[in-house]
Amino acid sequence: MPTSITQSLATGEIDPRETALLEGEPPTLEEPKNPASDRAEITEYEANRMEIETSTEADGMLVLSEVHYPAWKAYIDGEPVEIERANHIFRAVPIPAGEHIIEFRYESWTLRAGVLVSFLATIVVAGLVAVRLAMRRET
Repeated sequence: MPTSITQSLATGEIDPRETALLEGEPPTLEEPKNPASDRAEITEYEANRMEIETSTEADGMLVLSEVHYPAWKAYIDGEPVEIERANHIFRAVPIPAGEHIIEFRYESWTLRAGVLVSFLATIVVAGLVAVRLAMRRET
């Protein structure tokens, strides 16, 4: 009988520090000749944006201990790439060999809609206040 993932984690059969469990089909990965030369450096970190410079000899996977959320989008050298869900809650993206800039951006349409509604409501309230002040001056 196959072991469940939670049992494999609990018994130490799978080490989550070394192995990422993906919900989807894993990409084709290669074993680098010298894993010590692989590099991932966070160059910018903001509330809604993160930039990471990577360098690797082989195709690999970048796994971040950042919470996966659908509004986060990923780009490799400016081109969109699918974010995978790793270890159920983390973000992961496949990375081709070579030097690349990985960018994560929080692009929520609901946030944009909320900002627009708030802006329009502020204009309406300001207009009502202006009309009320104008009416008060006429009397």
